[in-house]
Amino acid sequence: MILHRITRRTLLPTSLCLRVHLRLLLRPLTTALPTLPPSSHITRSTTPTFPAPPLTPHELSLNPSFLTPSESLRCERYARSVLDGKRSAAGAGRNAGGGRKKRWEKGHFDNVIRNYREITLHEREEGALDDNCHHLDDDDDDDDDVVDDDDDGDARCFWDVVNRCRSTIRNITGNDSMEFMPPHILHLRPLSSSGNGDLGGGGGGGGGGSNDLGTAGVIRPHIDSVKFSGDVVAGISLVSERVMRLRPGDIETGSPLWQGCSGGREEEEDDGDGDWIDLRLGVGSFYFMGGRARYEWTHEIREVVGGDGGCGERISIVMRDVHKGGSN
Repeated sequence: MILHRITRRTLLPTSLCLRVHLRLLLRPLTTALPTLPPSSHITRSTTPTFPAPPLTPHELSLNPSFLTPSESLRCERYARSVLDGKRSAAGAGRNAGGGRKKRWEKGHFDNVIRNYREITLHEREEGALDDNCHHLDDDDDDDDDVVDDDDDGDARCFWDVVNRCRSTIRNITGNDSMEFMPPHILHLRPLSSSGNGDLGGGGGGGGGGSNDLGTAGVIRPHIDSVKFSGDVVAGISLVSERVMRLRPGDIETGSPLWQGCSGGREEEEDDGDGDWIDLRLGVGSFYFMGGRARYEWTHEIREVVGGDGGCGERISIVMRDVHKGGSN
């Protein structure tokens, strides 16, 4: 059966397919390692013809309730204020003044991200932002989702969440001295049931921008550059749930192994016999990728149509460690 598949598939790009099949077949098995625990938020392909070695919790993990509802709303509101230019990305408090509003882009320079806007925060807001927001809704009130419209409170909460994420990453990796790049905010457009790109409220108000982009924001399959970022990719998801798919990839090309062999479309919905892992990134969830999940699997944010007929808006806070060869 396997020989039949190899023979049939090699009629496409022969050398590529044979190399991919042999690479998958000859990969060392690591079944002795602890595998990902069962979770309703993590789904893996059930019967791949060429399964990849299992990942461990130290390589891929997901905490679906890392943030409380109040923390999620505060972080979303802070991120929108920076993206909309109402707050400086390198500011030092609520009176620092705004920056330039980030425009919606149709495509990233490497064509990995589509229909998005983004910004990198260059400096932590110090001074008056000393308090944290760990237990904003621990008073057991019925209206846990209600938070005060407090600019400094949003900033305190945001940076506290960033520091908690970094502490969590250090705990997972066992590297207490790990240094991090500045946090990055990425905003993906939604796709409404009417097919346009209208931005809804999502708890923090609309993000603005024209509707000429049409389709939802997506991140195509890729492996983050190994030239600039380090061993870890992690992040917080806000506004609405989206699906992240991981597939065995080629570190040299950054593309999925099976996709390059199948001869299918670049955004093919069905991965056929290939292996994959889906993560349901709900609001307030925290994901972590390291080791083989970072270097040997591609990741993508899919344009998956939900039960309401739409593909939700997403704001993420992305964190990476500093590359060992430099600080960029």
